[in-house]
Amino acid sequence: MATDQIKVSFTNNPVLDLSRTDTLICGSKSAGLNISADKGSYTFERTDNGEIFTGLNAVVPQYGTYPFKFTATDQYGCATDTTFTLGFHKIPSVSFSVDSTKCYHYNLSAGYIGDAKVDASRFVWVFGGDTIADGKGITSNVIPLGVNQNKRDLSLTVTDQGCSNSYTIPNIKVIPNLKVQVIDSLGCEPFKAEFKAENSEKVAYDWDYGDSFTEHTIDKHTFHTYQQDGFYNLKLKVTTDIGCTNSVAVDNMVHVAPVPTVGFSLDPSLCFEKTDHQVSYVGSGDQKDTYNWDLSAFDPSEIIKNPGTTQGPFTFNLINKPKALIGLQVVSKCGCKSEIGKIEVKRKPSFSFTAAGNRGCNPLDASFSAYAGDPVDQISYTWDFGDGTTGTGGGISHTYNEPDNHYTISLSGLSLTTGCSDSMTSDTLVFVYPKPIAGFTLDHSIVYNDKPEVKFKNESQNADHYLWYFNEGTTSQEVDPSYKFTGHGYKKVLLEALNTYGCSDTISQEVLVALSRIFSPNAFSPNAPNAFDREFKLSQQAIKEDGYHLVILSRWNDVVFETRNEIKGWDGKLKNGDYAPAGSYVWVLDFIDFLDRAHRQTGTVTLIY
Repeated sequence: MATDQIKVSFTNNPVLDLSRTDTLICGSKSAGLNISADKGSYTFERTDNGEIFTGLNAVVPQYGTYPFKFTATDQYGCATDTTFTLGFHKIPSVSFSVDSTKCYHYNLSAGYIGDAKVDASRFVWVFGGDTIADGKGITSNVIPLGVNQNKRDLSLTVTDQGCSNSYTIPNIKVIPNLKVQVIDSLGCEPFKAEFKAENSEKVAYDWDYGDSFTEHTIDKHTFHTYQQDGFYNLKLKVTTDIGCTNSVAVDNMVHVAPVPTVGFSLDPSLCFEKTDHQVSYVGSGDQKDTYNWDLSAFDPSEIIKNPGTTQGPFTFNLINKPKALIGLQVVSKCGCKSEIGKIEVKRKPSFSFTAAGNRGCNPLDASFSAYAGDPVDQISYTWDFGDGTTGTGGGISHTYNEPDNHYTISLSGLSLTTGCSDSMTSDTLVFVYPKPIAGFTLDHSIVYNDKPEVKFKNESQNADHYLWYFNEGTTSQEVDPSYKFTGHGYKKVLLEALNTYGCSDTISQEVLVALSRIFSPNAFSPNAPNAFDREFKLSQQAIKEDGYHLVILSRWNDVVFETRNEIKGWDGKLKNGDYAPAGSYVWVLDFIDFLDRAHRQTGTVTLIY
């Protein structure tokens, strides 16, 4: 039975109630009537051919629209009838072809497949719950699968002559749309690039950054750091949760610009002279880059040539200080800034020295002083005095003992500020004058007091002037003098030889003046006004009391005076205390001199009143 049925009911009078006058029967060639009656009778016939149906079920030979008449008679013989048509139509077949395993782009072309009468049928296309097309004959459609759809079910309902059928393909797969951008395509190494993908599907991201590094993320916003300069290709593949993928590749998407290196053309270990020097940039930068030199450590007078923003050279002279720092930062044409390179330039220490007492006779005591050329530097000094000896310090003294020498003096200075050293030399500063060599010979080294003259032979060398000292307060400037000694004993003779430089040498020898005889007075008088002449005394420092024996005899050989082991004089008296008569007397003296030699000497003396 068809669902659309004719309902008939009987009350006191038959009432016919048709729910539809043109009843549609889909998918069947029969139609049943539903009668609610407990009294009366009815007839059911097809009016186009007079066919009477027994029962309430009408059957037609083929699909189509047929006229019918239904007559109802109640128990009282009262009758009523109604006519109507019944349409018997088949249900149209509905399908369209979509490969459920294929991922489609966002515009999907779908075409109807079925047996409906296209021109007379109604086609309703529904995607994701929304009707996207409704009308007759719409057998094909471009389905906008859309972006970020939670439901991608595609349904088609076809109504042919009132009968409908539908076909649905659930969850159509789509290829996700994909765009990618880098926020800043140019950066300096190491460059942290920021990438953003534009895709509204729920996808996973596989990034290939072009530097052999790949990454799988679920975030469309990512960062990647490039360590080296160069151009990098980006590849991105996205995959939906149902396996659809899309890819994008952008060549040279990221340019990582190199950061310039900074170097200098000078060796930082070098120590420079106090003259002009040049330093230039050495590195990976080129002439299109900008060079920012930091020359603040230099005094204006020390900057001979300022390089500005070029590669140089920078010409400098460390006039006022021992060292200075040069700074340089290079900004490339791409805006990449190098690290600030620094180099310390330093010069050799500046110093001088003077000497006092540096010329003179041997031994020469010279004093040396070193002076720093600038107040900033701290210098340690080492001296080479030119005679095999050294010393340290800013002020120092040294004694030279070799005459007739020019000494080469060297001074080395080590800067405690920079570690640089320098030296200076003078080969004429110190001169020890030639020294004469004093020497002499004498014809007698021993003389006697009766013949005390000695002749001297000067054998000095390299001397121009001479001064003899005879130890008796007597001097001589003769070249070869002679001298008569007085007294007795060892007499020191010293010769000082001098040259034109004022240098001298001395030598001394001793002359022994021995005692040959005592020089005695030949007369004396007890009444003499001079006390020394009032006695006769044989006295001499060269004789000893021990062994001294003086005897005075008269002309008759009588002993008038005698002393033994005592040096005393005769006052002219006899042994009885009377004065001896005036006249001549003989004396005999035995004595021992300072050399322990025994002597006897005789003579006469006259006593006068």
